[in-house]
Parts: sequence; structure tokens; C-alpha cells
Amino acid sequence: VFNRVIGMSPAFYERVMTGEVLSRITTDTTLILSVIGSSVSIALRNLLLFSGGMVLMLLTSA
Repeated sequence: VFNRVIGMSPAFYERVMTGEVLSRITTDTTLILSVIGSSVSIALRNLLLFSGGMVLMLLTSA
């Protein structure tokens, strides 16, 4: 994100106010962290469900 912001042309910064750039960076970063957090949570939940299901299948087949 930082490299992208630094690489923007000077014309971009003449058109867009500094506050808007900061707001976009903050919003995008928050969104990315939210998506990553929810993906990890879902993956962990599915792993636990799979493990529990395997244990129950082994217990009932024995």
C-alpha cells in the first residue's frame, strides 16, 4: 500500500485532498485485515469440525 501511494503522480495529489488519501488508506487497510481475520477464523472452525467428526466416526465404528 505504501509503495503504491508513494508511486502516484504529483497530478493525483493535486486533484485529491490529503485527508481523502488518508481515509482511503485507513479504510482499505481495515477491510484487508477484516477479510484476513474472518478467513482464518473460518478455516480454524472448519478444521476443528473436521477433527471432531473424524473422532466421532472412529468412536462409533469401533
